[in-house]
Amino acid sequence: MIDRDRLEKSLLLGIVRDKNWDVLLLNNITKDCFSVANYELYEYIKKFANEGKYPDIRIVSNVFDISEEMLREYLMIGNLNELCDVLHNEYVKNQLEYKVGQLNDFVSEMETDPVKYIDRLSRVVEDVRQISYHTKSVDLFENIEEILKIDKSNVISTGFKELDDKLIGFKRGEELVVLAGRTGQRQKLVWLEVCNVSSISR
Repeated sequence: MIDRDRLEKSLLLGIVRDKNWDVLLLNNITKDCFSVANYELYEYIKKFANEGKYPDIRIVSNVFDISEEMLREYLMIGNLNELCDVLHNEYVKNQLEYKVGQLNDFVSEMETDPVKYIDRLSRVVEDVRQISYHTKSVDLFENIEEILKIDKSNVISTGFKELDDKLIGFKRGEELVVLAGRTGQRQKLVWLEVCNVSSISR
């Protein structure tokens, strides 16, 4: 049985220790992945990280009433990416259990209105499919070293500072694929355009 609170605190305190908020971004770990009990700790650290600095680990332990013994235990961690994997898997598992549990709440509809129940079932299946797709940014993580080698003089800005900070920008000569669809028509692909990034103006 995983101690969720210990897992979450270990990850968040490890981020402060290593001054590495990006580990959450690279593993697609959002606030939703944490339990409500650790929302404040998440937001506290995020506020500092967004300003490009991190609080002293002792100050964090005092603000959130973490004892010396617990702090030492939380900080006895190695790879933050492994903690992200465990937390992500726990999040997905809990979401799946919740979605499947919803069907049990409406099982009586199977007798009274089977069409409505089947419609509800199809929506739950779609939700489960979306949750299953909620994986860490593997491609970005695996290619981060290549991204860092890109010559900054040979790129085009995305127009978003935060995205440029992470990806540097669009590499000239790459392809850009844009998918768009109308609201409520998830099954229908409305538009697809492939264009050469070198043709995009600043």
